[in-house]
Amino acid sequence: MGKNLAQSKVTFYFCDGGSCRKAGSEAAIRKARAHLRNKGLWDESHTIKTKCNGRCEDAPTWIVQSGDYWYKEVDPGKAIRIIDAHCDHQQPLAPELIFREGQAKVNSEKEPPPVATPVFQRAQDEELGEVYKARGFHSDQYLYAFFLYLQENPGETELSLPNGTSFPFNDLRFVDYTDMYRLKLHFGKDEEAIIELVTALVPKTEPDELIKRKVTVCEHFIQIATDRKVIRLKDKMGRLVTSLQIAATDEKTWEYCLEIQLNNAVAPKVTLGA
Repeated sequence: MGKNLAQSKVTFYFCDGGSCRKAGSEAAIRKARAHLRNKGLWDESHTIKTKCNGRCEDAPTWIVQSGDYWYKEVDPGKAIRIIDAHCDHQQPLAPELIFREGQAKVNSEKEPPPVATPVFQRAQDEELGEVYKARGFHSDQYLYAFFLYLQENPGETELSLPNGTSFPFNDLRFVDYTDMYRLKLHFGKDEEAIIELVTALVPKTEPDELIKRKVTVCEHFIQIATDRKVIRLKDKMGRLVTSLQIAATDEKTWEYCLEIQLNNAVAPKVTLGA
C-alpha cells in the first residue's frame, strides 16, 4: 500500500550503495524502520532506500528532508538518535552531520582530495610519433556525457575502429545508454551501424568476457607535427576499443575536452613548422 505523502512531515533517505552496505547500513535501516513503527511515527514519516549518494568515505550515510541534512557513519544507535531529533524536536543531530543547508564546508575527517587535473607529458607514440599525452577519465559519467555532446555538436570529429572503419559524428543519429553496462552509438541515416562500448562498472558476477571489455583507459593525444588531436579508448586488457579523431581546426570540441573531460587541463601549444 502506498504511503500517504500528504501526512509525511520528514523523509529519511538511506543510502544503499555498495560501500554503505559493506559498512553495515542494513542494520541501521531495519532499526530505524522498526523504531518509527513502534513510536507511532510511521504515517508521519517516509523512508527511502537510495543508490550511492557519493559519500562512500563516510558510510553508512543518510539524508534527511526537509532541510537537506546529511549524516555520516550511521549505526543502529545513531539511527534512533537521528529519528528522535527530527521527529520529536524538529532539530538535526548536529554533531553527526556531514553537511547541512547553508554550510560552507563539509564536516568530515575523511574528505577525499579534489579530483586531480591531468597533465600533458611529451612522449613518443608508435602511430602518431612525437605527441603530448594526458590520461583522462574513463567512467561512464564522462564518456556518456561526451558522446551526447558530440551528437549535438559533431564538429569535425570522427570515430575509428581498430579495423580501420570510420564514422563521422555528423552521421551519429542516437546515443543509447539504456543497457545496464553497454553504451551504443547508432550511426547512419537508418542507424545501420551500431558501435557498442562497455562503459558502466561491471561486477565480478557477470561473464568474464564482459568484464574484460570494460573501457578502463581514456588517453588524449596532441600530435606535435600536425596539431591533430586523438582520443583512444582501451579496455581492461589494454586492447584498443576505438579512437576519436579531432581535426586541428575543430577548436570547439577540443576546448570541451580540456574543460569537461580533462577537468580544465592546460594543453601545450603546438607551433606548426617550428
